[in-house]
Amino acid sequence: MKTIITTVGTSLFENYNNKKVEDVLGKNKYTPIHTEYEELRDNRKNASEYDNEGGEEEKITKTINNLWLKGITKKDKKWTLQEGLNKYACAEIESILAIIAENPSQDFDVYLLTTDTVLSVLSAQLIKNWFDDYKNNNITIYFNKKQDIIEYLQIDNINNFKQGLINLNTRYYQIAGNNILSEQFSDVILNVTGGYKGIIPYLTILGQVNKSQIKYIFENTGVLITIPQIPIQLNEEIFEKHWEILSKIENEILNKNDHYQLVTDLESCFEIDIQGNFMFNYLGDALWNRYKSNFFIFYASDDVWDGIQNQSDIQRILSTIFCYQNQRDTHIIWEDTHKVYKKYSDTKRIYFFEDNQKIFIYKTFENESDYKEHHNYFKNNQFNDSLKEKIIQNTKPRKMKFVK
Repeated sequence: MKTIITTVGTSLFENYNNKKVEDVLGKNKYTPIHTEYEELRDNRKNASEYDNEGGEEEKITKTINNLWLKGITKKDKKWTLQEGLNKYACAEIESILAIIAENPSQDFDVYLLTTDTVLSVLSAQLIKNWFDDYKNNNITIYFNKKQDIIEYLQIDNINNFKQGLINLNTRYYQIAGNNILSEQFSDVILNVTGGYKGIIPYLTILGQVNKSQIKYIFENTGVLITIPQIPIQLNEEIFEKHWEILSKIENEILNKNDHYQLVTDLESCFEIDIQGNFMFNYLGDALWNRYKSNFFIFYASDDVWDGIQNQSDIQRILSTIFCYQNQRDTHIIWEDTHKVYKKYSDTKRIYFFEDNQKIFIYKTFENESDYKEHHNYFKNNQFNDSLKEKIIQNTKPRKMKFVK
């Protein structure tokens, strides 16, 4: 199985708006969408302003579905009427098909990632419709509005754009994380043909750091280009040296006066304001995510962490099962007010909670006798906001290497 991550732009509409397409379809058949396109481009500021019914979106959807996604094609670089689906409707469709043609016997999961604009979202939905009609059992197209619209990825505001790049990082690692962990790097393909041209340098860095294949269709030639891998080696020693502080930067803004050596070692990874406050920039976020993709990071007090060092079964569970949310969530029980990871008929227990996207572990047991010795603790200490805050205050980040 290979995974294609495709950024989505607006070539679907720009191609249709071409005068040559109007000439081929004829004035009686061609339905202009210039006005609607410009309205969505100029006056709808982000994807949340998408209107599911009526308005410009509905007219564009009907027009593109009926006149552009089928019944026309390109031959010898010229548009001509022809039955069937239009494989040249946009850069995204053409490039995805070209990538798949390189490995026709493979199965592909294709993720469409959009900018935070109405036009990009509308384009992704239409592209998904096209592939649904294409009916190739080797291709599964994914576009989930809750996950695949990259919030703030737009060019109206530079600060929003920077945050959008970090959000793009996050979604990339959500999709590609398992392949990176298992070192199946070449099974992830970044298709940068569509979307803002300004994000290509950032996606190239992301792909190079994680050894993903990077591909695009060259201009209007239909030729698929692969960007060669540069032998980039992540300096893990620096990240190992500072990893506890780096784990805080995901949720906190720190000051360089308190962390001079960190900022000196990794200055290119941070945005630093005039007060000396710093946080990850796009590069820092990409490199940090690459480093931590090898580890399960959680929070625990010193005594809990010391106990885990003597619990080989708990270590195995943390590094192979508990670290994955989908597996962790299937083995949750409640003991009064306490949330516990425990498999049926198994004596091993992990008491934990989640807060601000962090996992806090505050008790672990390998056998029933140890658990019974501490049973009164759970009866006498109901889990509430007071206990939660006390646990948080006594913890610090811990990491365990994933077991592949």
